[in-house]
Amino acid sequence: MQEITEDITRQSPDSFGLVLSKSGQVVAHSDRAELGRNYLDETGTLGAVLADKLYHDSGRQFVVSFHGQKDMVYAERIEGDWQSLSLINTEVFYRPLKIVLALLVLLTLLEAVIFISVIYTQSAKSLAITSAKEAQSANRAKRARAQSLPSPFR
Repeated sequence: MQEITEDITRQSPDSFGLVLSKSGQVVAHSDRAELGRNYLDETGTLGAVLADKLYHDSGRQFVVSFHGQKDMVYAERIEGDWQSLSLINTEVFYRPLKIVLALLVLLTLLEAVIFISVIYTQSAKSLAITSAKEAQSANRAKRARAQSLPSPFR
């Protein structure tokens, strides 16, 4: 079980995995220095936070914050009463989504600028056409008045 935990973690360097017994003892961990520790007996450690969330909140998926870092935790019951936990840094986990969101915001802003430009251009053209028509009408009216005057006044 220890080798499997280490292999899985090697594939994803920003995460780690562990297996806890029902009593909170570390049975397998991607960091061998953690083996044998009892997270339920500890306070102020990441292990203590994990054990508290796992055994008292009984969620299968949760986020833990420790020393300014947030980790997404996935827990699954395995053989007997053991729990397998996988942790991944939320910054790493959400990075692709943040990039996509930023691109979508930029595209939306670009579309808004293009839309406003098109509306402005259409309004300017419409105003120019209206002004030209009014000028033509005014010229026609002037000519019509001039032609309606008796010849010596033309």
